[in-house]
Amino acid sequence: MKVFNTEIEKTKLYELFDSFNSKKQIFEYFNISDNTKNTNELNCIGKEIGFDFEIYKERRNPSRFCLQCGKKLKKGQKKFCSSSCAAKYNNTKREITEQEKNKISTTLKEYNKQNPREKILYKYTCDFCNETYFSRRKVKDDRHKYCPKCKSILGRKYIEESTSILDLPKSTMIKVLKRHGCECAICGWNESTCDVHHIIPKSKGGSDENDNLILVCPNHHRILHTIKDKYSYEYLKSLSIKEKYCNWKDFYTPKKRKLQ
Repeated sequence: MKVFNTEIEKTKLYELFDSFNSKKQIFEYFNISDNTKNTNELNCIGKEIGFDFEIYKERRNPSRFCLQCGKKLKKGQKKFCSSSCAAKYNNTKREITEQEKNKISTTLKEYNKQNPREKILYKYTCDFCNETYFSRRKVKDDRHKYCPKCKSILGRKYIEESTSILDLPKSTMIKVLKRHGCECAICGWNESTCDVHHIIPKSKGGSDENDNLILVCPNHHRILHTIKDKYSYEYLKSLSIKEKYCNWKDFYTPKKRKLQ
């Protein structure tokens, strides 16, 4: 504060800076030239007294926020940050009458009649029962072809033979645990999907068997990796999937597909 008046107290200096609308007015008030040296010194004074000079920018161009999501708008954006936010905001306030609903349904029906979709059916022979079946999905040449009946039989057979829950695909495993109503073995959190944690890490010779797996929430999963001595091995072993969810196979239901 060599150039500026040091006799002014910090609180009064804060009020003085707050009364101006720009740094230029401060320099004019103290009769000081506006150069880089003085601006740097002014910024240092602002840090000392806790004054943020970004207030001036906010006063000139006050920032606007999206009416839908509350995100800060960029330059050129007036009310919404994207077209999807604008559509959501307008649709929530929109009141559709029964006449408009009927009008939309009739136009859609007319459009579907004039532009019908082509129903392509692919013919395959099942590799398990050797019967022909039709499917809307195209199967690659190097893949096995199974009819919907055989798929459910083979899926159940595969589940019965599997020894670990990690043998399942990740999406199927999540569905099985969700149907079972599984929760964190330590705290009982079940608001979303939990993580499968290895009690003995695979890097130290741990296996994928159910007695070495425990179901935990994301918070406890991070705690087990960072604070390794927080829970004993015997305690985690008693809460393993083998002990708590030994009947997980009963909650596997293969997707039933209709024969074409």
